[in-house]
Amino acid sequence: MTSGEWVPEFEGQRPPFEPGHELSLKHGAYAPLKLAPRAEEIAAGIRDQLEEDRLYAPAFELAIARLALVWARIENASAALDKLEGMALEPATPYLTAAAELRDGHRAMRDDLKGWLRLAGQIEASLGLTTESRAKLGLDLALTGMAVTKTKREALVERYRAAGKSGGDAA
Repeated sequence: MTSGEWVPEFEGQRPPFEPGHELSLKHGAYAPLKLAPRAEEIAAGIRDQLEEDRLYAPAFELAIARLALVWARIENASAALDKLEGMALEPATPYLTAAAELRDGHRAMRDDLKGWLRLAGQIEASLGLTTESRAKLGLDLALTGMAVTKTKREALVERYRAAGKSGGDAA
């Protein structure tokens, strides 16, 4: 390769990949680069929902990005598994055997899908996006509000007591 032109070292050797190729990228539900555009769309929706509910904080961005990527993976994996199931259910398809082998070969994807669904639920709960987490968040906010109100009330009572003892106006 001294002249700058590629020369195979043995018969049958393929040339090196060209710059900018995508052959070594992962595909489908396992490809973060391919999932990124959809994940950003999902993240924008999550962000909008949190802002609408007045729950958004910039500190949530990492969790939003993780949740969006997990949901993009869930979408891709579900679509791939649905396609395989559809192929396997067609009785007259000449690809029945191949489809069954593919379906069995995607057991790992099914397991990953279950894990992604669990992870999505955990992240959703941490962001206050589930019914249960919203109920807890509402209760926490109500209790905090009551505690603040009680503290303010106690401060006012103390202020008026002090004003009464000094005979002046505490305000």
